[in-house]
Amino acid sequence: DPESERFYQFARHLFTKHERKLFLNLKDKADRQRFISQFWDIRDPDPSTEENEFRFEMEDRFKYVEKYFREGPIKGWNTDRGRIYILMGAPTSMDTDFNVRGSIGNDFVTSVIRWYYAESNIFVMFIEKRNSNSYKLDLRSASLHFLDELERKKFFINPRDKRGELIPLKFDLKLETETK
Repeated sequence: DPESERFYQFARHLFTKHERKLFLNLKDKADRQRFISQFWDIRDPDPSTEENEFRFEMEDRFKYVEKYFREGPIKGWNTDRGRIYILMGAPTSMDTDFNVRGSIGNDFVTSVIRWYYAESNIFVMFIEKRNSNSYKLDLRSASLHFLDELERKKFFINPRDKRGELIPLKFDLKLETETK
């Protein structure tokens, strides 16, 4: 169904491996709707309010990447910059160098975008190869700390209890498999 497909395209960057497997194996629309509801509920940082602040923030990020990170036919949420922005949010600072003419490894680079996240002390670099109008995450410059932070964001993206402790994500839905 279109609603489930849109949700998947939007939220797949936030899924844990278990959530992805579970969602892709749900057989009907009703189960997918229950999953979607639980997906947002367990990430709600303050269930005592009507609004799910986390969902609101993620929807804003999704709209932003759709508007600003589209690369030709590739939708913004499917670009490297879009995926990082959805998970990490807006960088503390960024700079762009359009006058690069050189090589990084075997790649001829024409421009570089650098993002800095002060909270995590992480730099992220995106490179454009040969005037392609497509920026790819430069994993050679990515620290292990950055890669760990991306995984951490999937498990503990914001939910906290009343003491401010991170809440691990748990689903009530079960994946039933047929046995022969």
